[in-house]
Amino acid sequence: MGLSQTIDRTRRAAVSGERIERSRSAVAYLPLAVISLAQAGLHLASLGQYGFFRDELYFMACTQHLAWGYVDHPPLSVTLLKLMTDWLGDALWAVRLIGVVAGFLSVWVAGAVAKEYGGKTWAQGIAGLAVAASPTVLVVTHLYSMNGIDVLLWSLGALFFAKLSKRSTPALWMALGVVLGLGLLNKLSVLWLLAGLAVAIVATDRRKELRTPWPWLGFVTALLIASPFVYWQIQNGFPTLEFARNANDTKLTPIAPWMFLAREAVVMNPLAVPLWTVGIVAGLREPKWRGTVLVFLTVMAVLLLNGRSRENYLTPAYVFAIAPGAVALEAWLRKRQTLSKVYTGLYVATMPVMAVLTLPLLPVETLAKVYALKPIQTPDTEKGGYSQIYGFADMFGWQAMAEATGEAWNRIPEVDRGRAVVIASNYGEAGAIQKYGAAELRGRVVGRHNNYWLWGTQGWDGQAAVLVGDFSPGLLNSFSEVTLATRLDSQFAVPEEAHAPVYVVRGLKGSVEDFWAKARVYR
Repeated sequence: MGLSQTIDRTRRAAVSGERIERSRSAVAYLPLAVISLAQAGLHLASLGQYGFFRDELYFMACTQHLAWGYVDHPPLSVTLLKLMTDWLGDALWAVRLIGVVAGFLSVWVAGAVAKEYGGKTWAQGIAGLAVAASPTVLVVTHLYSMNGIDVLLWSLGALFFAKLSKRSTPALWMALGVVLGLGLLNKLSVLWLLAGLAVAIVATDRRKELRTPWPWLGFVTALLIASPFVYWQIQNGFPTLEFARNANDTKLTPIAPWMFLAREAVVMNPLAVPLWTVGIVAGLREPKWRGTVLVFLTVMAVLLLNGRSRENYLTPAYVFAIAPGAVALEAWLRKRQTLSKVYTGLYVATMPVMAVLTLPLLPVETLAKVYALKPIQTPDTEKGGYSQIYGFADMFGWQAMAEATGEAWNRIPEVDRGRAVVIASNYGEAGAIQKYGAAELRGRVVGRHNNYWLWGTQGWDGQAAVLVGDFSPGLLNSFSEVTLATRLDSQFAVPEEAHAPVYVVRGLKGSVEDFWAKARVYR
């Protein structure tokens, strides 16, 4: 029996009720435990390697300024990090532990979604493996940011939506609303999920549920949970809108639809392609699965139409296609045990390979040699220079930058240091100096990038400062005296920091307010 016939048979069984026992299949505890623990083990083995990623340094700075919002993200991820670092300290392993836990739980939730659609042991295990062996999931659950939490929250949304497909209850709609609200407090891309859910409900027979108050109550619950962030935006003049517009126009590079899809085949693991493609086909043909697949297709369409989407943007949505795909493939492979074992074995074998390529497991010199073997250099999704170790470069050069900044600081006469500041060009540089700089420096760091700009100049009078990073000639000309103190030389840092200049400046010609207004960078 072919795959198409299997899908039809599964659909007929669901409609006629011939296989109701599918929904009562047992939880695949053993494979999900092995997969999730293996993923966590790979993370733990590499937690102390290299150094902090630039975004982690920024998030740590944000924990010192708790608020209901930030220029470039909502507050949930910062609040969680604040709780974690207050408890365990700000060591590298402690900062990254939340993401590791989110990845661990996401494996189990993906398996649970497959179970809701009738998946037995193999389907649940392969759905969990699709999460654990995904390069982009490994990356976003290793480096601390809102992205690892995002994967978990989308997966929980998929789980509650799957449960609602079998039994619509007020409690499930409220639970979905809570997850969506927390998702919006974590990352605004959950708006894409809301759009997908709306399409899934309106375009299927589930639209009859809109005649009841429960979907609307779930939606209102989500909005109420997210409302403090909206209020913060109103108070601060909607800076996130400016950030998003600038990032799209000046930071992200255009990408053709075929290239975006080709990248997706790589970053989710090439062996996941059969899962989500079969999931799409099976889901569109099976009424019980159609809504969940429409969520995935809606989010994909939004990202394709944008034309500047990064490869990780679609990552949290894959559970909506992978779960039904795993169930359909499980039925087809039931009489093809050899093929099933080969596919599973190959998938398991890719996990350590993907980990070596995406986690800081190797010595950096070895990693550079491995990446040098890459036959094709894919276009960057963001504008900027090319690094020989790709995203890992954002973990290097920070301590050397802090040391160079301290040496430049000492060039300012001691009598002037009490009124001087260090002005960093971007939030990575500012966060690095606050983390690694001398005690005297940490309280004198300001920045022009995103929320650092909102935090202001700390009473700086414009008479003396150290400037770290690239500043335009126009900003440098705002000072009467500009001295290049040093230029960094970090082998593995990203290009903008590898040879970043450090200036000592004196005598701001105009007012601090005018200079700060010109210096602002939201992107």
